[in-house]
Amino acid sequence: SQPKTKTPAPFTPPQFHRRSGLKVVDRTGDDLDAGTDDKVTLDLGLGEWKLNNEDKNDFAPAAEDAFFGFPGHTFQPDKLTTVRVTKAEDSRWGNWLLQSVEVWYRGECLFRSPCLFRWLEQDSRTWEAAVKASVKDEPLKQSDPVKSLLVAVGTGADPLAGTADPVQVHLGKVSLPVKPTRTERLDPHTLTVIRPATAKLRTVGDLTDIRVTKSPGKPETAWQLKSLAVYVNQQLLYEKKDANAWLPAVAEEEDEAEAKGKAKAKGKGTSAAESKLEWKAEDYKPPAAKPDAPK
Repeated sequence: SQPKTKTPAPFTPPQFHRRSGLKVVDRTGDDLDAGTDDKVTLDLGLGEWKLNNEDKNDFAPAAEDAFFGFPGHTFQPDKLTTVRVTKAEDSRWGNWLLQSVEVWYRGECLFRSPCLFRWLEQDSRTWEAAVKASVKDEPLKQSDPVKSLLVAVGTGADPLAGTADPVQVHLGKVSLPVKPTRTERLDPHTLTVIRPATAKLRTVGDLTDIRVTKSPGKPETAWQLKSLAVYVNQQLLYEKKDANAWLPAVAEEEDEAEAKGKAKAKGKGTSAAESKLEWKAEDYKPPAAKPDAPK
């Protein structure tokens, strides 16, 4: 009699492990509600792979998680066309703020996502992009036209860090209002992302300085700026993760008179409230006219 033939086992995507050539890096936004305990999968065209590290809590707020896997000997990096990230249906801690995704193979970056800051929740739990949309890691130049702009403003985690007062980010001569989209005010430990129009910024050279101001308000409306990130043309122009600057509600009358005297002595017309309710990125260095040659 002839031996019985065995039915081939169905295709099962391999689990990620550290002795492979494939690495996926996911970054989660720094917001109190940004993390998730839901199942997250990645699809590179070989089936869905569950992203999970058994020895740590993945997808926590402000976390950068790396996952390692072996895609198989038939994997051809140059044939990769699409990257898809999917989150399972929302559980109690379901919504997830996906900041960015990178795919590496044997030390080479195959795909680097734009700065996403995309909430995956409810009926919108999948993010997908073509590999050709990958962002190149090239330094910005002063002459580069400003095609896209994204600003991420983080409020401190202190229970009193939030405010309902107007807050603005100033990029050179352009002022951008910081308006939260998920809450009515800038609540503690939240990340507010704005995607303003770029018509008033012609080139990267127009971003001569970076400042954040808060309008005067009631005594209980002081605000703590935790972090600030500015992306131009999907490239990170400036980032301050630990600004941790308190902008008070308004200066007291005695302090205001003293500050006005100092401003007058320096020949500046800035009021006391303006001088005290401003944070400036002192470590910001505008892009050079030409990028430095690689060493």
